[in-house]
Amino acid sequence: MSKFNILFQLSGSIACFKSCALISRLVKDGHQVQTLCTPSTLKFLGGSTLEGLTGRPVISDLFLPGHQMSHIHLTKWCDWSILCPASADTLNRLANGLANDMVGAIFLAFDRQKPYWIAPAMNPSMYQHPATQESLRKLKHWGVRVLEPEEGPVACGDTGEGRLMDPDTIYRRILAQPARSLNLLITSGATCENIDGVRFLSNVSTGSTGATIADYFVQKGHRVTYLHATQAKQASERTLSLSFRTTQDLDDRLHKLLQEPYDAIIHAAAVSDYAVNEIVTNSASLKAGQHFKIASTEDLTITLKPLPKLLDKIRSYSKQPKQLLVVAFKLTCNADNATIHTAVNKLLHEGSADYVVQNDLSEIDPSRNMHKANIFSKTGIIGSTPNKKELAQLLETILVGREGDEPCYSQ
Repeated sequence: MSKFNILFQLSGSIACFKSCALISRLVKDGHQVQTLCTPSTLKFLGGSTLEGLTGRPVISDLFLPGHQMSHIHLTKWCDWSILCPASADTLNRLANGLANDMVGAIFLAFDRQKPYWIAPAMNPSMYQHPATQESLRKLKHWGVRVLEPEEGPVACGDTGEGRLMDPDTIYRRILAQPARSLNLLITSGATCENIDGVRFLSNVSTGSTGATIADYFVQKGHRVTYLHATQAKQASERTLSLSFRTTQDLDDRLHKLLQEPYDAIIHAAAVSDYAVNEIVTNSASLKAGQHFKIASTEDLTITLKPLPKLLDKIRSYSKQPKQLLVVAFKLTCNADNATIHTAVNKLLHEGSADYVVQNDLSEIDPSRNMHKANIFSKTGIIGSTPNKKELAQLLETILVGREGDEPCYSQ
């Protein structure tokens, strides 16, 4: 197991005593642990206890001589940080960017490519308060990994959600998670190409796969921008959510968003291959648009025009094209292996995709949670999954490690 430099932060809560067991276990495993406390923490727990466990003096004073740059130096020194326990006061202050103590200053200076964990512990009413819940949603969106509290009796005698997660569970979670947090752009759902103001061309995509992948990555502490079709399924977790309707809308959004640095784009949107070029009725020749409705008594002849492939544009839109990983999707229908490989290889070798997720309609059955997917790189199939959640898990393994070309993660 890798050995880490860990910044272990504590805020004022009666649950502080539970953190001692976790700190002790991390030190015994060979990790370097530096403790850092809010001033109120030391009302619950002695600094000598923390120094005895870690062999390092606890830091609690933002203006302590010799430590006035610690909020900068420690964020560079550590591999990851955890705030355990996170009181309601500290959690809400972090969500509002307040830096009036060492914990707040560390949070603002922290390298957000590194994992930052929070383990809330408080009275159930304080935990359920709208201010606390809004703060948690904000922190998750910023990439903070939240170790959700357990339900049960708390120190004041009340019972409910707010009890600090069991230290053994925290230990397993933090050491099992990837050490690198990703900044992801995920597209999802079907584009719509107008015929008139009430009719359009589209496809069968619901956006469910993209929403599942977005939710999974947010739950694992990654930062997600979810770019979805107006009628697609929404992500339930807190993401930066933006919508599109037509292929041109999606193109415009991608062009703008990719001016910002992303580690990867998971391009699951089902983009139309064609748009309406001309409509001929009994009485007129029309261009597609939303400003009129064709009478239902008219005979229609619709001429279609091919649309450019957005996948081919993605890397050119990015300001960091060499660093951006591109995951494309390819849906086939009752295709044989030769047809599948031809379609996938075209995306990998002629397009800008680093990886392609291939599905076939014959292997999708939502009623049985069946949504088989194969993931390809330029070396061939690097993994197969039976459903959307396991697809998300495999994509995380590949994108975090960037080692997808080596093992085969068959499910």
